[in-house]
Amino acid sequence: MKTFDLYFYLAKRDKQGIRILAKFLSKQQSPIRVTEDNIDNLFIPLNYLNEIKQKIYDSRMLWEAWVETADTFENFTTLLRKRQYVNIPITSRPEITTRSIVLNNKLENQISMLRKS
Repeated sequence: MKTFDLYFYLAKRDKQGIRILAKFLSKQQSPIRVTEDNIDNLFIPLNYLNEIKQKIYDSRMLWEAWVETADTFENFTTLLRKRQYVNIPITSRPEITTRSIVLNNKLENQISMLRKS
């Protein structure tokens, strides 16, 4: 199984900033908004999970929690720019330092609608 860097980040609701909370190893995951209902489906180690939940709670008015995988940090920033986010960090150093493996088997993939051309 190929592993990717799973970025757990906060995105400003007006797309004017990104904060990388943590970086884990995981299987491929499309961008999905993290809520209190699905955060436990990520199987994050408990000591990191409590800290992440506290940061999400403290910044819940202006920021949304997201999770997404990418091969490299450059690919991650490219994906964010395609979705029109600005003020993306220039380094991949997260606020919570870890290199744990996360199982995201129970996390749903984002369903998107396709338009016929």
